[in-house]
Amino acid sequence: MLDPEEQRAGHLGLAFRFSLEWAFNRCIHQFWVLETDRRRNGFESILMHVRVLNWNVFLRPPGVQESGSDHKDVRLELIMRKVVQFDIVLLQEMFAVGSSRLQRLLAFAKEHGLAYHAAPVYPSLWSRQVVDGGVLILSRYPIRLSKTHQFTDGCGSDALAAKGVVYAQIQLGGSPQHVLDVFTTHTQAGDGQVATAVRWRQLEELAWFVHTNRTPCTPAILGGDFNLDARHNVQFAGDAKPIFTKCNESEGYRRLVRLLSSACSGTPDTAAAVANVLASAHDVTNANGHGVLSHLWPKARVDEVGKCIDYLFLLGPSTTSIVHAAIDHGAADDSIVGVHPWPFTHLSDHWAITATLDVPSVDGISDIHFESNPSTWSTSSWPFKWTAVVASASGAIVAITFFLLHLLLRFFGEK
Repeated sequence: MLDPEEQRAGHLGLAFRFSLEWAFNRCIHQFWVLETDRRRNGFESILMHVRVLNWNVFLRPPGVQESGSDHKDVRLELIMRKVVQFDIVLLQEMFAVGSSRLQRLLAFAKEHGLAYHAAPVYPSLWSRQVVDGGVLILSRYPIRLSKTHQFTDGCGSDALAAKGVVYAQIQLGGSPQHVLDVFTTHTQAGDGQVATAVRWRQLEELAWFVHTNRTPCTPAILGGDFNLDARHNVQFAGDAKPIFTKCNESEGYRRLVRLLSSACSGTPDTAAAVANVLASAHDVTNANGHGVLSHLWPKARVDEVGKCIDYLFLLGPSTTSIVHAAIDHGAADDSIVGVHPWPFTHLSDHWAITATLDVPSVDGISDIHFESNPSTWSTSSWPFKWTAVVASASGAIVAITFFLLHLLLRFFGEK
């Protein structure tokens, strides 16, 4: 029912200070929150305290930046220290291509207990995409299995990236009954009609992927940068620019929740199937505009034009409870060693979503079976593809240069 092909007819400081903070958090975390809930069959449910971070970290490939520098390497150092304070981390725009930043993050995370990860979506050798999808899951707990899905459509510069979904089933405790399905995505950017239509097709694929891969009785979360604003309705009038109207909850957001609800429960009953960890607050997550790292707008302007495009959902039916959830602005801390002040006020152009969840164990889960990611071939081949693309581009530039030089020599030789 939710297959996208069928849907289209009807319709992504000090090092010590951080070490001390991390050690303290880990000590606190060792005390699992255990609660017994005896069911009719005598099954004992154990609640596990899990800290989750969802964040578009705005670490694009080298050379992709606005005018001037966007300080990727400096920001990465600060971002890493925030990331390791959590148990499960969902990142967007953490691109692997062209730099060692992803490997640095993975090494740092492993040193601080986040030893497991589900890799980004990588383009296949023959696809038109040349950049990975930039979405990543980090976990303090073992990953039983992981899968990826690359969206069929894309437009503009987004068409060059393998945007899609990453899924991981995470083993929270020693019991095979204590697992959590985790999905993260980053969909098409842009406010125009074409981008909006592409994004909805991607969201339909996302819903289909969730429906196909999650275990119905298993607790599940979905987070990401959806590029769909819950704070403004949008209207299109011909070729004119879209018109945005401030609202309490946009129709686009409601449509998204209905779509996800149908994927989870077969019915658009949103109350039973999907829960936003921030409820209906729809706080701003993209405050000062795309690519802006110095957040200088006054609060009134942020409230008026700021967007809510990042979400963290609980997927039902589930008895997972929300202990605490909030927006983390990711402000740059001038007390940390380094430049004073930083050449930016915030670590990303997006604000993060944090949540502490009580995740129950569930009966009826099979014994542990760890499964490798079926996208291994793409993972191993895409660096070759990127090298081939760069080499081809370099060769083309050299060839064009020699051709122009040849024409100039002939021109002046005939004079």
